[in-house]
Amino acid sequence: MISRLFDESWFFLRKFVNSVYRLRQDQWFFIVVNDSIVLIDFINRRLGDGLSLNDAIIDTGRRRCRPVLLTSLTTIGGMLPILLETSRQAQVLIPMATSLSFGLIFGTVLVLILAPVVFLSSPSCPACHLRRFVSRQECD
Repeated sequence: MISRLFDESWFFLRKFVNSVYRLRQDQWFFIVVNDSIVLIDFINRRLGDGLSLNDAIIDTGRRRCRPVLLTSLTTIGGMLPILLETSRQAQVLIPMATSLSFGLIFGTVLVLILAPVVFLSSPSCPACHLRRFVSRQECD
């Protein structure tokens, strides 16, 4: 009887920990999406100010690289105490912190390189659409 109760409570505890682990595993994705939105929005703002597409991308890389890196590094720094913990209770959380940290590192590097490249090589040329929209507003 006691062993069955212990098995059932262990099952529910494991199920809860697995659901928390899966939820935390996907958190890095939202931070990476936020970083890419920051970059693309700033490129669009610089295009709206009248810069060429290449100049807007270069200016965005110079001015928005630090905020993107700081967002990721502070999150990874927040996971560092869990990663370095040696207690038995923390052994459940270390895989979650590891996947979050390395996923965030990979995603941040990808965003910093790929977002401007995809924006530049877009077949629908976002700079052309934005310039037409801005020139229509000025004409009205």
